[in-house]
Parts: sequence; C-alpha cells; structure tokens
Amino acid sequence: MAELSPWRLRRTPALQAYAKSLLLYVVVLVAATTLGSSILIRSETLPKLALFVVAIFFVARTIRLLEILSSGTYHVLVIRTAAASIEALISSDQRQLTKVADEIVQAINNPQANFTYQIEKLVSNTFNQKGLLNIGTQEIK
Repeated sequence: MAELSPWRLRRTPALQAYAKSLLLYVVVLVAATTLGSSILIRSETLPKLALFVVAIFFVARTIRLLEILSSGTYHVLVIRTAAASIEALISSDQRQLTKVADEIVQAINNPQANFTYQIEKLVSNTFNQKGLLNIGTQEIK
C-alpha cells in the first residue's frame, strides 16, 4: 500500500542544538575573558578575538536555524508492506508523489505494469540497503 504523509524538517533537534551552541558560546566568551584578565596572560586581544570568532559561529548557526524553521511542508511517499513501512520518496510536490503512488498501486495489481518518472523537487534519495534483497530505508540528511 502506498500513501502520502506530510513531513517537516526536524525542528526540535535543531532548536536543541542551537541552545547547546549558545551555551558553548557563553562558556567560550567567559573563559576568554577570564584568561584575558588573569595575572599570567593580561591580554586584551584574547577576549576580542573570542568575541569575533563566536559572533561568526553565532550568525552561521542562526541562519541555519532560520532555514530549518522557515522550511515548508514536504510530502512523504510511504510504502507499507507486511514486513515494514518505508519512506520511499520525499518531495515538496504532492501532485507528483500522488501520481507515483497511484502507479505503484496499479503495479501491485498488475505485475506486468511498467512506469518511469522524473521526480522534480526531490528532497533526498539516499538509501541504505539492509539485508539481502531488501529495498532499504531512506536516510534524511
């Protein structure tokens, strides 16, 4: 059986990673400030350099988070069999995945059926083969 399900990028892990990054940035800045003002080093450059580097990483991390949070909804073509459910395709084009799902159902009913599609707006098509003659599972990156 083939069905379509809505799918969004993993937002909770992205928010958790962002919070961890912020905590790390604060620790780096505090350490740089503490070391910069210690009796042994007495450097004004170290805290400024640390602030510059942390600012670059903060901006890059924030941009990536905003990309994930503002991403649209994708659609997943899920193939359900007696053995397992497989997320076969992920695309932003629901109409195209519906056509593929219909063709799969027809192919199940008629083993002689043959079809080929060029999928546009495909999010991922990386598969890991697990087990002998198994079609595998999709890996989302």
